[in-house]
Amino acid sequence: FRTLYPGEYDQVMERYRGRRAAGFNEIAQLGFRRKDGVQRDMEFAGSLVGDNEIWLMRDNTEELALTHELNEERSRLHLATDAGRIGIWELRFDTLTMSWDRQLQQMFGLPDDAIPSWETFSALLHPDDSRDVEGEWNSAIEQGLPLDATFRIIRPDGAVRHIQAKAQIEFAADGTPLRAVGADWDVTEEREAA
Repeated sequence: FRTLYPGEYDQVMERYRGRRAAGFNEIAQLGFRRKDGVQRDMEFAGSLVGDNEIWLMRDNTEELALTHELNEERSRLHLATDAGRIGIWELRFDTLTMSWDRQLQQMFGLPDDAIPSWETFSALLHPDDSRDVEGEWNSAIEQGLPLDATFRIIRPDGAVRHIQAKAQIEFAADGTPLRAVGADWDVTEEREAA
């Protein structure tokens, strides 16, 4: 540790002693500088076996950088979808389960704690549009193309809204649809102005 942390040896050893006293019940994350000056991140997991210590160490610098990058990307996406009032959803074809983000639930007039499902979507779909939406889904699946659909919903408060939906469909090697990830936005004002 003195070689890895010449300027922070006392602090590192204090953390080490605390973790040892607790039985090494958690994974430690420490940064260190290599001899060539490159900063790296290391994950340490220790275990006591009698009076002996067993250590597993893993350089997770790239993993942490990717996690940081993913979190930044997620933050930008959240900002963009909020600003654009775009709802994001996912559909798993094997179970017909769906996940909706908060923006989509609000767009469809559902409370934040509602559990979205294909049945929820179907119940909100305007009856005059259900056959067209089903046809567009079937066509997208059969042709292996993205979904691009406009339809109406009837919100629980009775308001009719026009929704634009776009989705990418993922397929297994045998052509079976696995899941769809999509975005919806409200185009009611545009439709009513036309």
